[in-house]
Parts: sequence; structure tokens; C-alpha cells
Amino acid sequence: MLVVLLKVILALWVLRAANAALSLALVPNLAPASRRKEGSPFVSIVVPARDEERSLGEATRSKCLQDDPAFEVVVVDDRSSDGTRGILRRLEGEFRATLRVVDGVEPPPDWLGKPHALDEGARAAKATRPEEWLVFSDADVVFAPDLLARALAHAEKHRLEFLTLLPQMDARTLGEKLMVPTIPAAAFCYLPGWLMNVPSARIFGGGGGVFNLIRRDLFDRIGGHGALKASVVDDIQLGRNARLGGGRTGIGLALDSISLRMYHGFPEIVKGLEKNGFFGLLGSLPMAVLALLLFFLEGELPLAVLLGGALERAAGRGGAAALFTFKEIILSFLVVALTLLVRGVFDLRLRLGLLSTCLHPLWVACLTWIFARSTFINGVLHRNEWRGRVRDARSLRT
Repeated sequence: MLVVLLKVILALWVLRAANAALSLALVPNLAPASRRKEGSPFVSIVVPARDEERSLGEATRSKCLQDDPAFEVVVVDDRSSDGTRGILRRLEGEFRATLRVVDGVEPPPDWLGKPHALDEGARAAKATRPEEWLVFSDADVVFAPDLLARALAHAEKHRLEFLTLLPQMDARTLGEKLMVPTIPAAAFCYLPGWLMNVPSARIFGGGGGVFNLIRRDLFDRIGGHGALKASVVDDIQLGRNARLGGGRTGIGLALDSISLRMYHGFPEIVKGLEKNGFFGLLGSLPMAVLALLLFFLEGELPLAVLLGGALERAAGRGGAAALFTFKEIILSFLVVALTLLVRGVFDLRLRLGLLSTCLHPLWVACLTWIFARSTFINGVLHRNEWRGRVRDARSLRT
């Protein structure tokens, strides 16, 4: 039975190796691009901000400093209780021609806060013509001055109506270095993120809060954020809706153009993934429990067998007296080696270092624990909380 199970896990990692190889081949980094010409389609960068004083100043300034002839930055202050509004007030004076701040209102009972703030920003945006563009980006994301030029050149080259980008992810503490690779691993090892660059693969789409670029006509056609008012993962779902709505979508790497320190320390990672994790598992309690059990088992079993077998041999136990057979040990070794290879190649490609790769079983254990907490809080207690707002999780969706 153990041999069969290890063979299944090995087959899964062979598939993941192929998936990662396709991701490396089909998900490009943005190429350098010239400044757009005068008269180019207008771009509105929409940013929701709720209690973002820590990172808001540098990130907003970087967005306002785009080397582009036709853009604006619209920041929606989503009823912040910290120094967010004061920072924005100062930046308004510095970037009068570029930055506009919208004072958000409390969302209606059937809206989550972030989708509502994004909806307010989209309604206030000057990019209203069909050929113009909206960019939705989180308040702590830092843009390089040529990002818009690069992103729009990429969209034009590939005839895209929606483009999402993965940034250079900054990780400083031990907990961050361990857990920050979670999103890239999910997108490019465990899921076929490269399918977003295959036009015929209509069933697979997605996006990210870092950078979602969408043409105004497509945004309006799919119902904008009004169609996502109860979505916990609205950024992912916007890309899915764009795909299902007939838009040509794509994904790229922006390692030289966007940077982000998503979380500051392990406790913030737990809090952030707690909010979204259950809905990332489709918001289904049975599905979440089954997925977590399988994820933990296939992440921990091969190393346990490998280490247990090695200790047995070191202690002189072999043959019929051994708990693990030689075949089981070899299969476990192959799984562990392939796991390290696949994760290591991609973590190096994304400049994330090798700590998370080398501590893969610890990463699996931590992620299982965090998602189990999320499943219990959202799926059992029916409670979803973020930035001081609490919602009944039964009213929410992916």
C-alpha cells in the first residue's frame, strides 16, 4: 500500500515538473519598452487604501512617477483610521496633475470593503472610453517608472485585453522567506498558471492584486466589481471573469518593474492567508478538509519514509525486520529530490532564494496549519474579518 501511495506522489511531482517547465517557457518577463506616444489611450491606476500608512507613501509616489503621457492615479481612502489620509493629502499637493484621492464610503451590507473601494475608484476614473485602460493595484505595490510602458507594449504585442503580473517579492524575516513563495508555488507548480497565456484554454483564468490591467470595454462588459461584490479573492476572480467573458488574457513576470513586501513577519502572513485560504479552496468545507489532508500527506510522507529508512539502516536493521523496504526508500528519495528540484528552479527564477525549498516539509506543515485555521474560522465559525470589518462567511464567495 505504501509503495502505491509513494508512486502516486512521485507521479504528481513528475506532472508538477512538467507544469513548472511549461511555466518557465510560456510566462515571460516583461521586455523593455519605449515611452508611449502622445495621444495614446488613457490609463487610470486605481488603488484601494485602508489603513496603509506603513507603505502607502513610497508606493503611491512610484505610481505617480510613471514615465507616461496619459495616465492618472486614483486612490480610494477606504475609511482609514490611521495616517493614510494625511499621507494622501500631502501627496495630492506634490502630484496635483496626476493623483486624485476619493474619500470612500462605508460599503453596503452585501459588499465587501475592497471590491467596493475598487468599484468607487473605477467609477471615478477618467478612463471611460472602450479603448482605454484600468489598472487595479494594491496600496503597497511599488512600480518602476517604465512599468506602464512595458505592460501596455506587452498587451499590444499579444493582443491582450487583460494582463496580470507577478512582482519581485521582498522577504526579509525567516517567516517571510519561508512563506512568501506560497503564491508563486501555487500558480506555477501546483496549478497550471501558464494556461493563462494559452488563448484556447478558456476554463482557466486568474489575476492578482499586485497588477491587473484591463481594457475598459471588457471591464464594463463583465460587470466590473459589481459582479465581485461578495468575492474574497476579487483580484483572482476579475481575471477569471475576463477570461469567461471572452477577453484575451495573459500573465507575465515583472521582476524588474514591480516590487512588493506583501507581509511583514510571520503573524501577518497567518492573518492574510487566514482571510483568503478557505476561499482559495473553493469555499467548500468538505473540499477544504480533503485537500488539506492530501496536501499534508504528500508533503510529509516521503521525507518521513526516507529519514526513517535511513535511520533503520544506520542502526543495522534491514530485511524482514525493517519497517520500510528498500523500494519504499528509493521512491521516497526520488520524490524528495524531484520536489527540491522543481521548487528550487522556480524559486531561483523568481529570485526568492532557496530557504523555502530546503524547508519544504516545514512549509507544507505551516501552510496546512494556516489553511486549517482559515477553514475553521470561515467554514465552521462562518466569520471573515479584515481590517476591522467582519462579515458572515456564508454570504461570501471565491
